[in-house]
Amino acid sequence: MRFNRYEESPYRGMYINLATWCNQPNFFKKKSFKEWCIADAERRPNKTCSSLRYMQNFEKEHSDIARKYFDLKYEDLNEYKNK
Repeated sequence: MRFNRYEESPYRGMYINLATWCNQPNFFKKKSFKEWCIADAERRPNKTCSSLRYMQNFEKEHSDIARKYFDLKYEDLNEYKNK
């Protein structure tokens, strides 16, 4: 669920992207956020992809956060996968 005042935020597009990615388990479990944004852009070759653009803008502004979190994958963090 998105933050209730997301439309007032300068990161409105990121709220939408993150909600889209993590509210679909088949994406969330298989792809990192960055992989999902790239795949979404590849799906629309003739259009500028807003999800990729929002991610890239956020990466420029907050490279420390992007470096730490955008490549995380559920399967790498799942503590129960080998049990």
